[in-house]
Amino acid sequence: MPALTAPQKALHKLGLARDIDLALHIPLRYEDETRIVKLRDAREGETVQIEATVTESHIAFRPRRQLVVTVDDGSDTCVLRFFSFYPSQQKALAEGTRLRIRGELKGGFLGWQMVHPTYRAPGGDLPDALTPVYSTVAALPQAYLRKAVLSGLGRADLSETLPPDAPPAPGRATDWPLRRALQFLHHPTPDVPLAALEDRSHPAGCG
Repeated sequence: MPALTAPQKALHKLGLARDIDLALHIPLRYEDETRIVKLRDAREGETVQIEATVTESHIAFRPRRQLVVTVDDGSDTCVLRFFSFYPSQQKALAEGTRLRIRGELKGGFLGWQMVHPTYRAPGGDLPDALTPVYSTVAALPQAYLRKAVLSGLGRADLSETLPPDAPPAPGRATDWPLRRALQFLHHPTPDVPLAALEDRSHPAGCG
């Protein structure tokens, strides 16, 4: 039997050894990567995804050492600040580079800022569902865990254990079948309010 990889060991450490374990590993929260917004339409405190071009990039030393990157999306500008960075990031964030950036906006009238946003090259289709974020450990990247959960969800036995005419359990406010509820919780549509998913008030997450 081949030795387990580090991510596989991490799955076992989290108790995710069986398909049903993965299927029942419900996301902690969700990120909306289904749309690109313009900075002019954004609001203070929102977590948004933009596409913009780097217009300036330099290292500042006050009040502390940081990589400061200014980007322009055609409607407004935003300053990206990285207090921990590598030379490879400086190269990736060089002037003239086009990026797809996601982070929490701060600043408003004083000018938009994001601290340690995620970024990548633009292009490719946008997701058609909210991106789940799972409880994990350092050796288990979210991308690997998402694929494992999707695989487990497809193979797990999710047949109902209660007869269809059984009364609902106390406090249970949903009549969604288990498979439908889990598929929805792992891949919710972007029209569903994030708060309803994260506080478990959506019918798919009740009970």
